[in-house]
Amino acid sequence: MTSLSTVEFENVHKSYGEKRAVDGLSMKVEQGEVLCLLGPNGAGKSTAINMMLGLIKPDSGKVRLFGEDPKMSAARAQIGATPQDTDFPPALKSREIIDLVRSHYTHPVDVDQLTEAFQLEGIIDRYTSGFSGGERRRLALALAFCGNGKAIFLDEPTTGLDQKSRQAFWEYARDYARNGASFIITTHHLEEIEKIATRICLLVDGKIHYSGTADEIRARVNRRKIRFFANQKPEINGQLVEDAGDGRWQINTSDSDAVVRNIIQRKIEFSALEILPCTLEEAVDTLFEDQTSNTSGA
Repeated sequence: MTSLSTVEFENVHKSYGEKRAVDGLSMKVEQGEVLCLLGPNGAGKSTAINMMLGLIKPDSGKVRLFGEDPKMSAARAQIGATPQDTDFPPALKSREIIDLVRSHYTHPVDVDQLTEAFQLEGIIDRYTSGFSGGERRRLALALAFCGNGKAIFLDEPTTGLDQKSRQAFWEYARDYARNGASFIITTHHLEEIEKIATRICLLVDGKIHYSGTADEIRARVNRRKIRFFANQKPEINGQLVEDAGDGRWQINTSDSDAVVRNIIQRKIEFSALEILPCTLEEAVDTLFEDQTSNTSGA
């Protein structure tokens, strides 16, 4: 028996007036996948997630959540979500809000477990009216997981969190994903999702232009960083040499072998040579720039 996809989009369109937010989007998120949707502001990421959650309807096409209309209670009972913007009733305490949300699920996560995982010890019995942005975010993330859902939707999950809280959250999310849950994530913090995402989709103007693992996306760009120490800035044929600090120089190139040969041929004195792959953020930025250039030139 074939298992149902967590999410399925079939030729989905959604516009707001003259602005087309999602343009013929077709995609699947299989059970157990950790999908990250990346794109510039206005690319359609939040609109796509809101349609997955049944918060808005597509103008045309089909969206399915566990094979059902996302508005159906049978589908919603299997998910958890943290939207980009959250607010809470100021007259309720964190524990009361968590208990309220847990009551909608058949097998919710224990409150004490959530309190420890999301560092809520200092705010679990406080009213939310005086919460800082980071405290609100930690509570919002706890609510996404409190139903023990099979799919978790996270829109910019670590916004407002300090570094320690971010690390703790991603550690919990990775453990949760290992148990077979699906994740659909949007974020501007690419370094955070590189170790958890099984697939990354790059969204531009409401369409998926690239899809693959982090390694596949970096390979598509085929860029390397060459770093080395030298007493003065070297002159390399046709290459931009940048100051990397602490006496190091850096060259970004698609042909690292040719650059290294040129350095040696010019008898440039150097030490501690490193050849590094480009980061995921650098690869994504390059692909977005290329796509924007292609669109502008069309």
